[in-house]
Amino acid sequence: MRRELLSCAAAGAHPHPSQQLQSGARSCPASSSVSSSLSSKTVRFAAATMLLHPRHFQRFLLIAQQLSILCSACRWVLYASSSDPITLAQIWVEPLHSLVKQSYLPPYLPNITSQRLFDTEKNEMRNHEINQDGWGVGWYNHNEESGEVVLHRHRSSNGATDQYQHMDSELEQLVYKHPPISSRVIFSHLRASTDGAPSAKDSHPFIFGQLLWMHNGGVHDKVALMEECGGPNLRQLVSGNTDTEYAGALFASYLRPSDKNKDNVTDHDVCHPRNGFTLDELTRAMKHTVARLRENDDKTGDGSSLNLAVTDGIHVVAIRYRTRVDEEPPSLYYSFNISSPSLWIASEPLEKETEENNQQWMLMAKDSMITFSTLTGEISQACLTQACEEELFHRRRQENDT
Repeated sequence: MRRELLSCAAAGAHPHPSQQLQSGARSCPASSSVSSSLSSKTVRFAAATMLLHPRHFQRFLLIAQQLSILCSACRWVLYASSSDPITLAQIWVEPLHSLVKQSYLPPYLPNITSQRLFDTEKNEMRNHEINQDGWGVGWYNHNEESGEVVLHRHRSSNGATDQYQHMDSELEQLVYKHPPISSRVIFSHLRASTDGAPSAKDSHPFIFGQLLWMHNGGVHDKVALMEECGGPNLRQLVSGNTDTEYAGALFASYLRPSDKNKDNVTDHDVCHPRNGFTLDELTRAMKHTVARLRENDDKTGDGSSLNLAVTDGIHVVAIRYRTRVDEEPPSLYYSFNISSPSLWIASEPLEKETEENNQQWMLMAKDSMITFSTLTGEISQACLTQACEEELFHRRRQENDT
């Protein structure tokens, strides 16, 4: 079969797979991309995948051709605990559906079809399986005696795996470092981009002082967002070119001191004089950020997917959000261990439900927020819109019907 495909391509019977992809995919209105083609790395990965697994590639191509669109759909995982550190391997390689496997396997999305606003085509568009445009991980070292929290981060433009499903050597060295890296707060991210060539500076998570920030989805009106962050000082918070980093700068601006206006805030003003923020401060800043982005979209009737997460190493705020009231965001699940207490939030569950595995993963409702404090071990969930309330009512009604 591989020889037949190669022969056909060589004879010109069919376009090269990368050409098929580039001609069949256009920029996504819900994505950060204003480009008309996929990133070259994603194209090369998909092309190689066709030669190795033709059916696998054709499924990927069919989605792009049928919809004439391919949105970016990253995958991310966060872990936060009051007492139990974990290693990077416990996110990236050890789980049955580890983050490494999520770079190439079809999405595992339990209960996704039961959502009130579920749409098959949009779900495939926002939760596709190839995430090969960079990876990153951020973690904190906690000094339990002094209370000092030290932030570390490592990012790469490489795919987490290659077309043969071999793990990137740089990631492998980090994950299996001896002694192993472990932490009570870890952010891990796989990037899938349609916005130019992969670059380490555009890989998540992003840093704003002591904060880690990451995203799955896309801001529709990136130009408006860039204008929002157009002040010279606020622009200095951004080193790359992604909508995510600009959204993070906007978020950071809402943490400014009360005597500073947004355009005069600097990275030093926002973060460096402080070791952390209150959970209320982070929550309010997230709400302001989402409200501002939604206001931009309301002017045009378009939508942005905002699965966002932020932490200062002590508190965590995460949302699953879509600015259009009639559409679902990309998937986002959570699992909470009350005995530790420990919180997991992930684009896809890291474990599949089996008799041996009793970890429960719950699909976050559209437009909902989860907050967690490692100081108190308390978790809180809240709806940000009426659409979230309606989704929760829909779920309760489904439970009663069964």
